Amino acid sequence: MSRFQPTIGSSSSSGANRFDETRGVAPGANIISLKVLDDQGKGLAANVIAAIDWAVQNRARYNIRVNSIAPLAGTRMSEDMLTEDAYRVFDVAHVVPAAMFLVSEQAPTNAILGAAAGYYQALQVTVTPGALLPEADQTPDGIAAAWDRITDRAGEVALQTAIDQVTQAMKLLGQG
Repeated sequence: MSRFQPTIGSSSSSGANRFDETRGVAPGANIISLKVLDDQGKGLAANVIAAIDWAVQNRARYNIRVNSIAPLAGTRMSEDMLTEDAYRVFDVAHVVPAAMFLVSEQAPTNAILGAAAGYYQALQVTVTPGALLPEADQTPDGIAAAWDRITDRAGEVALQTAIDQVTQAMKLLGQG
């Protein structure tokens, strides 16, 4: 399997997609794609780590910001879950300002922004202290037996970056 390949470019200057004249929320935005899988969708964990390292090392050079949006909108995917009234309330138009903000110059990095019907919220990813299981208990049954300890939120911490999870795990393993 080949090492990941960064592809650096920008979307079309008009912002129109190739199928019709609809525009995306970020016409002209620079897009960096870090391909880590082959044509069959297979890859190595080392390629993922190398891609993350590349993004971290080049974040200033390419103004890389990583954000995510957690929308609640009336779409084909949610139409079976929402009533007709809720579907109208959760119009996708309310999500667009959040998406536009996350690609703007004022956007933060490492943010998850919830957007629903004009209500916007910051979502936080937290990690519980968890449970270190002996090798013999690293089974579905062992995880089920330790579930209360794994999910106990006492002492949970908010992750600021992806590497925070690794750092916390290393501390719990006595390696950090």
